[in-house]
Amino acid sequence: MGLADDLAKFAAKTKERVDDVHREVVIQVANSLITGSAVDTGRFRANWVPGINAVNTTTTDATDKTGAAALGAITSAIPKPGGVFYITNSLPYARRLEYEGWSKQMPAGVVRVTALRFNEWLQKAIA
Repeated sequence: MGLADDLAKFAAKTKERVDDVHREVVIQVANSLITGSAVDTGRFRANWVPGINAVNTTTTDATDKTGAAALGAITSAIPKPGGVFYITNSLPYARRLEYEGWSKQMPAGVVRVTALRFNEWLQKAIA
């Protein structure tokens, strides 16, 4: 076994670790967005959707008070690192909930609160 073999093993192990960190952080972000969202009927939580290399602007009339279905849809769509993975909510009132304090449940919004914690989750996943 030579240096080339050692480097190949190191590269494979590093790539696997990058994949793990990527997945873990995306799940943390998705969970924060979904569980931090206001819930009345559950429609807002149900409308967090994944997009791979493009923003997904679809909406649904479905409801998901727990957020489990939305989280499942997002986690099952997480690609390997290398592209852009979007998590969006395109309901017409999403912006008002985020920026205009429409909900007493999330007066500071949910995207901004999640963004503040991103570095923390990334550092923990790397460690």
